[in-house]
Amino acid sequence: MRRKVTSSRAEHKNAIVKMVKEKRMILIADLARVMNNKNIKSAVETLVKDGKIKRQKIKVRGQVGNMTNQWLVYENTVTQNEILDFERETINRTFQSPLVENHCYKSPEAPIEQTLKINNLTESASKMIEYFHKSDSKILENDQTPLTIITNEVIPIYSNNNKRMVNARELHDFLQVKSKFADWVKNKIRKYDFKENEEFITVSNILENGGKSIEYYFNVNMAKELAMVENNERGKYIRKYFIETEEAYANQNSLQQINNIQSLDDIYNFMKVFATGVTNLNDRVKSLEGTIESMKKAIMA
Repeated sequence: MRRKVTSSRAEHKNAIVKMVKEKRMILIADLARVMNNKNIKSAVETLVKDGKIKRQKIKVRGQVGNMTNQWLVYENTVTQNEILDFERETINRTFQSPLVENHCYKSPEAPIEQTLKINNLTESASKMIEYFHKSDSKILENDQTPLTIITNEVIPIYSNNNKRMVNARELHDFLQVKSKFADWVKNKIRKYDFKENEEFITVSNILENGGKSIEYYFNVNMAKELAMVENNERGKYIRKYFIETEEAYANQNSLQQINNIQSLDDIYNFMKVFATGVTNLNDRVKSLEGTIESMKKAIMA
């Protein structure tokens, strides 16, 4: 009996390795669905420990639009850039867990509108303005400053008085920094001498227990600098994304100015036509008044 169990476990692990090699990258939830086995976590952990496969947490978008972590397992030859591309794809589509009966992978059941699918960073950046004008932009209410989510691609970018901001905690999470968030954010601000209300702002949020938590929001330039000093693939990736979103925003502003000028020209031309019409009408009224006076004189004579 023991031999059977041992053999079965070995076959199970071999099947996992085979599947990972075929797919190269696959979420553990999807792997479990394909293999029809929800008790897969311990087998994956053993394979990772033995160096047969690798795993890493990545962001996925849940069914109510929120982003959560899921384990990605992948073959040893997969590069970090490939993982980042895979992660971007999972962020730009709704993740529906195949194992709703398993609480470890359970996703919210509330439906949302179909999320925007982005094929490359440049297209993602250009779509930022479309998000900015959509009515479904969310407002983050707090006791200091309202922040509007203007794009939710890769990590959210917020607007505060027409300035683009990034939540420090979300950036810390995406960069997969090993140190605790509170230590990381305070050390970076102190080390690089970032100025509050110039390069970052703080927002106090009231907790359910009556306490307070402090959230930090960096402007995009500060976020780019911190991404760069992390000196890893995720830092390079998110810095490139920030640059492209800023370029898209600048291009959109230029286009908006051109549209405004064109609108002013249209208004001016309309007013000229209107004024011409009024002048012609006045001339006709005067002409009609002259005709009436002539008729009155003829009648009186």
